[in-house]
Amino acid sequence: MGRGNAKGMSGPRPDGILKTPAAQAGKHDAGLKQKEEKGMKKTIAALLTLSMMAAALTGCSKKAEEAGAKGPWKPEENIEFICQSSAGGGSDLMARSIAQYMKSEGIIDQPIVVDNITGSGGVKAFTYTLEKKGSAYNWQTVNSNFFTAPIAGNIDHDYTLLAVIGVDPNVLCVPYDSPFETFEDIVEAAKAEPGKYSISIGGAGSSGACVTIMMQQEVGIELNQIPFEGGADGLTAVMGGQVDMGWQGIAELVGPWENKLLRPIAIAEESRVDALPDIPTLKELGYDVVFSVPRAMVGPPDMPQDAYEFYCDAFAKLNASEKWQKEYIEANYIIPKTAVGKDCEIIFKDFHNDTYELYDAMGLAVGEAVQ
Repeated sequence: MGRGNAKGMSGPRPDGILKTPAAQAGKHDAGLKQKEEKGMKKTIAALLTLSMMAAALTGCSKKAEEAGAKGPWKPEENIEFICQSSAGGGSDLMARSIAQYMKSEGIIDQPIVVDNITGSGGVKAFTYTLEKKGSAYNWQTVNSNFFTAPIAGNIDHDYTLLAVIGVDPNVLCVPYDSPFETFEDIVEAAKAEPGKYSISIGGAGSSGACVTIMMQQEVGIELNQIPFEGGADGLTAVMGGQVDMGWQGIAELVGPWENKLLRPIAIAEESRVDALPDIPTLKELGYDVVFSVPRAMVGPPDMPQDAYEFYCDAFAKLNASEKWQKEYIEANYIIPKTAVGKDCEIIFKDFHNDTYELYDAMGLAVGEAVQ
């Protein structure tokens, strides 16, 4: 047959096996089939990828729609409102009034639950709120102890400032049948017998304790300070004659005065107040004693931003409410002074530094003044 290949026959393969035309055609068809299968797989994979992307986009769109439909953040749980003094006192009355008017004015729908945590001059309550770091559902009332506790080194001072609704002047009162008719009567008796006459205070660091220290230093007298857990307890002690005198907010003393249970003697304010036009200020009597406490609220450290913004707006609406101003602020003789959020800082700073100077002069300041 010669060295060449027979016509129609392929040349020898390296393995020495010869393929017929039919075999070659089968191989060609198999190759086409493999290509088709690969192409089909790629198509299916592409379709699956597109399907997954479409599902993901649909899910994101749905979430965005749900978020948009839900709107800005608002409370979905009860708000716990901590008060550091006993029920019936000024801070307690403020907290319960805020809870009531936030609801009745349609500002906050969720219940605001007041919880009185007393003891250690407010430190127990303030510590409780500090430990709620990051919570969107905790508020805390502010009184003078809120400022004195960190100055004395008892707690840290890292809260979220929410609102100031006014300031509350301190009024010196005596039992209705007390022999003291004027402040000068008290000065004369206290100088004659240092330490004999008692005065109720709301515990160390309370506004009563602070203004008593200021008064003693300015006037040059010494009184026997009797601590109580809150203003309500101190008020009861004055009305019952268990102490010779005590400091009260105007709201707390008006009713007992009308019922002839106590009498106001002097007020620690820059000028006379409309609610007590006949009661002199200590300043006009020649004694530079002025001590008005901010009525304010704070939240725990690191309160979520959306909750913080919601509550600042809520307190701004409360402060702007005519009903609130008439039925609480005016009715309780609170001196209007309002702020929310960061605008509270200057009010807090001024009161903190005034209190710091008082404690520093006594050698009791551990913390630092606010710069």
